Amino acid sequence: MQAGGAEFPEAGLIDRAETDLRWADALRAALARTQLLLMLETVAGNAGVDFGHVRSQDARPLIEAGLAGLRLGLDGFDPWRSGRLAATVGLSVARVRLAPASGAFAGAGRARVRIQTGTPAPDWTLLVSPWAETLRPDRRVVASQGAIGAELGGVLADRFGLGGRRPRTLAEVASARGTTIMQAGRLERRAIRAALEASRASAGGGTPGRGRIGA
Repeated sequence: MQAGGAEFPEAGLIDRAETDLRWADALRAALARTQLLLMLETVAGNAGVDFGHVRSQDARPLIEAGLAGLRLGLDGFDPWRSGRLAATVGLSVARVRLAPASGAFAGAGRARVRIQTGTPAPDWTLLVSPWAETLRPDRRVVASQGAIGAELGGVLADRFGLGGRRPRTLAEVASARGTTIMQAGRLERRAIRAALEASRASAGGGTPGRGRIGA
């Protein structure tokens, strides 16, 4: 497609690229999830802390630093040359600079990874894949997807890969429902509006709080 002498990719190609990136985001999060315990054990050991006795405001920067190392491990992993993912991730997390443990920071005995319930935490998957933030639906949409009925909820699940589904393009959503791409786009917008309305109704007009570890 051309406009003013410049060439732009077709909307379908852009949608295909964004959908593939959503799928890559989901696969990357699944890989990272298998390494979370290793990350926490490495951070706890290197910082000399017992997460069960660390204040939430002190635990958070350690966890975020560990997730940064996990991200670097995923970025640098080559299954054809690096062997096991755990080895690459372990080395990357071990290289992360951590604040030294203080008297109020360190726990007695060996390092542990039990984290206090209610510790405020960001969405850890975005710390592992920060580039994916613009590809994901609003958190309120995700939280309310199951409250808007099977038809509209299914559109969101297919479109954004919710509930373990593979993300689909608008063309694929339309084909699965025997409709046009334009009508599928209208369904998507309708589903998003319905989910946001459901979220506002359940929260009394408020917005969801930050995620919490152990909550």
